[in-house]
Amino acid sequence: MREKRINNAILLRVAAVLLVIFMLTVCMLSGRYARYTSNSSESDGARVAKFLVTQTGELTEATRVELVPSETIQMCVEIENGSEVDIEYSITANNPYNNLPLEFTFLEENTVRTSAYLEPGEKKDVYLQIQWQTDKTQDRYIGMVDVVYLTVTAVQVD
Repeated sequence: MREKRINNAILLRVAAVLLVIFMLTVCMLSGRYARYTSNSSESDGARVAKFLVTQTGELTEATRVELVPSETIQMCVEIENGSEVDIEYSITANNPYNNLPLEFTFLEENTVRTSAYLEPGEKKDVYLQIQWQTDKTQDRYIGMVDVVYLTVTAVQVD
């Protein structure tokens, strides 16, 4: 029994010595680790801006137009930037069925354009000019109907 107490006492002393060594090691390492760390705090002042672009005019809904060979017509679309940011817009006309030989041109202040910039609150009138190709006047186009889709794409300018 006495040997058992001696063994327990030795184990207890060894454990106490190891605990003291461990604590000293942790204290020394934490002091050294603290030398290589730093603190920083920053903030950002960004906010979300309103983005609103509208188009109104003759071409925003289904419109019936009668066009004959070598004739040209113009239709107006007003584009308004109701956003808080500058935008770049582009306009395309798509004729998916190609039943009629039509050519499309976009005019802004008598200048041919496919894209432009608008500042916040600014409005522009863009005219779609539709022209029947003069070299294509065959009888096969009589009574034909076609569909044209107008697309306005607006992108925020950084």
